[in-house]
Amino acid sequence: MKILQALDLFCPAAGGTADVMHRLSQALTDRGHEVTVYASNKDYDQKYVDALRGVRVRPFASWLNPGGFIIMPGVISAARSELHDYDVVHAHTTRGFLNMVLYFYTRRFGVPFIIDAHGSTLRRVNAGVKRLFDAAFGHRILRGATRVIAENRVGVEEYLSVGVPPERIATIYPPLPVEDYQELPARGRFRARFGLGDRPVVLYLGRIAQQKGVDFLATGFARLTGRRDDCVLVIAGPDWGYRPELERMIAELGVRDRVIFTGYIDGGNKLSALVDADVVVQPSRYEYALSWACAEALLCGTPIVVTSGTGAAEDVENMKAGYLVASGNDEELAGILAGIIDDPSEARVRAAAGRDYIRKNLSMSSRVQDYEALYQECIDESRRLGKRA
Repeated sequence: MKILQALDLFCPAAGGTADVMHRLSQALTDRGHEVTVYASNKDYDQKYVDALRGVRVRPFASWLNPGGFIIMPGVISAARSELHDYDVVHAHTTRGFLNMVLYFYTRRFGVPFIIDAHGSTLRRVNAGVKRLFDAAFGHRILRGATRVIAENRVGVEEYLSVGVPPERIATIYPPLPVEDYQELPARGRFRARFGLGDRPVVLYLGRIAQQKGVDFLATGFARLTGRRDDCVLVIAGPDWGYRPELERMIAELGVRDRVIFTGYIDGGNKLSALVDADVVVQPSRYEYALSWACAEALLCGTPIVVTSGTGAAEDVENMKAGYLVASGNDEELAGILAGIIDDPSEARVRAAAGRDYIRKNLSMSSRVQDYEALYQECIDESRRLGKRA
């Protein structure tokens, strides 16, 4: 198959969605498919792209970026001249200029168009341009896609809520990087680097953004220090504009000397952080599915805590892999963290259960065929309906 993968922001700092597309593109190429990636040149990372073997990546110049809505006019001529040659287009985003262009030309040429929202079907914050896009185009594009991909029950319900016909919803849990966690670094490297010693470490790994709930984690951690005065909170990830406010809050809580900001970390540094942490917390008020960081923590055997009532909570319950906490309940979070730190035996058993589940069910090798089958189903349907020769 000739496959086009598409995402506005294709770089490590873009998080799990970019990582899924990066790994999926490589896996499809390794299985003999011809894969091209369309993306903007915003935050373009040549090293990240060069890690792909045999995948063609086309970075289009980003002229404007109002409210995170990346405009790349060059994609119009590329889609007009190239899109009819593809068997299927798989967009890893719900809204944006790129999606609008791809939707228009896939309909013109009869090419199957698959949208993988990765939890962004609904807007949960006031997002200006993107909210206007949803009203004018976004939900119409979702309803008109050949297929949309959900990761769990929560994702299915979100698509249904914006009018996507149920027969167009496919459920595929994104593959996880199981192969990268066969050999782990020795415990202690991250601790030595930051002078942590044997102090209990609570780790947040992800974007520093308000919607990610890091303020909730900060207040829960402050309560934890009232029970134990030896704990450290490590916040590892890129700032998406919220760090100054978060630092002010941490200072007001009186725990600034117990919080470490590492900035973005990857590779061996990230693995060392996950291995050395006593617990990893995913504090998002909403999370469509288990975060990449929590999945990676489980693969390292590290206990996790996620907010309840989310897609992530559904995944944790299915795996029997960790602990759930009500978003905003600082006292409950502090109690769970204290329990894990005081006696980690049960938490480690749960983490091991999650690790085994991921290895068995969610590796790239066990998931890539699901994508291939979906692509072929869409191609066959398009031909059957006479949209393509």
